[in-house]
Amino acid sequence: MTEQTAGKPTADEVFSSMNYYDEQAVFKAMGSEWMDVNPVTEMPLRPLLFLRAMVFIDLRRRSDDHASAWEQASLMPISDVQAYFPDAPTELDPEDPETEEGKEPTPSA
Repeated sequence: MTEQTAGKPTADEVFSSMNYYDEQAVFKAMGSEWMDVNPVTEMPLRPLLFLRAMVFIDLRRRSDDHASAWEQASLMPISDVQAYFPDAPTELDPEDPETEEGKEPTPSA
């Protein structure tokens, strides 16, 4: 987590907490294509547009100013859009330690 992302929800958390008013604000600003998904993978067809929509929702919630939030999200370079949210925390599974975080500590000699 960087200073830029400290205190922000993850993109998944913003998506999971979307309500009707959030959806309508995004539809009004971006149309419906931001929600188009691949029927096989169920992933967004335009992932950067989807992520920009999540940025817009977060900015809108922080300021309650739809126009300003949309302008900020629209003018944000792709690199800033990608860096806007913190990474989702890695899920730990001691039974299947595929990540370093899931491995048990080794005793030091």
